[in-house]
Amino acid sequence: MVDKNLMASMDAVIVAVDNGNGNTKTEHCVFRTGLDEYDGEPTVTKDYFKINGRYYVAGENHMTYQGNKTENDDCYILTMIAVVKELKYRHITSAKVILALGLPLAWCGADDKAAFKAYMNRESEINVEHGGDMYHIEIEDVLVYPQGFSAVVGRYDMSGFNMIVDIGDGTLDIMQINNGKPIESSLHTEKKGIGTCMKEIRQELSRLYKDDYPEEVIDPFLRNGCGNDNSDVASITRRIASEYAEDIIKTIKAVGYKDSFMNLYIIGGGGCILKNFSDITNNSNVHVIGDVCANAKGYAYLAKQKYGK
Repeated sequence: MVDKNLMASMDAVIVAVDNGNGNTKTEHCVFRTGLDEYDGEPTVTKDYFKINGRYYVAGENHMTYQGNKTENDDCYILTMIAVVKELKYRHITSAKVILALGLPLAWCGADDKAAFKAYMNRESEINVEHGGDMYHIEIEDVLVYPQGFSAVVGRYDMSGFNMIVDIGDGTLDIMQINNGKPIESSLHTEKKGIGTCMKEIRQELSRLYKDDYPEEVIDPFLRNGCGNDNSDVASITRRIASEYAEDIIKTIKAVGYKDSFMNLYIIGGGGCILKNFSDITNNSNVHVIGDVCANAKGYAYLAKQKYGK
């Protein structure tokens, strides 16, 4: 017998969203995870989103770390904005949508997934005004997958012994996959995302200069390395980022990483820190997945497998 739910969703559009603490990503769009809300139309920017009578501007500021994404409306609004951005990329203004989302590995149990699905499925239909266009979204289904694992499944050879390390802004997620089989007991999540490294650098620079130091000045050094730059910013970033990289390496070794025979896949923004401030990526068995949309693409891949798209 044909599954009626599958039949009803055959004409739906799969939109994958990776709700990172640093950036929100779809398969084709990336924007900073920040949200400002206004009672009326913003004065300067026209890049706003009108949802349920409120006006939102995304990406101008950086939200503080949120372990529980369902504790307020921010993650929901940012997800709807991400859906609109992806639909705009595809030149679609009205669609039934299958949302493919993710949660950190250790927070991807049945209860957490159910709560996240209910949070995202609060409105079956929603209208969003953006850029002079009205976007009509009907939520057909909400699927939740594990971060990190989703970025490699179906895209990389997982034969042999493998460790997946997803270093986002808020969390460090670790899991092992042996001969294509995820090892449930290896799931490990810690609040050691790159946001902790950035915070420590900013605090030290702020003490030095007696003023708040913006992320935008530090970020290029973390992404690209400090080279031969010996300025205060470069020197402090080099020292703290090197200590952070060393701590990450100690953590993954403590939970089972063996560099002699394991393949290591590093996902997320933290990959550039390990690449620029440690020598671990010189190992031929270490692979840095630089695609920031890798998790979102993985969620989409898994959703397409489910619905046969």
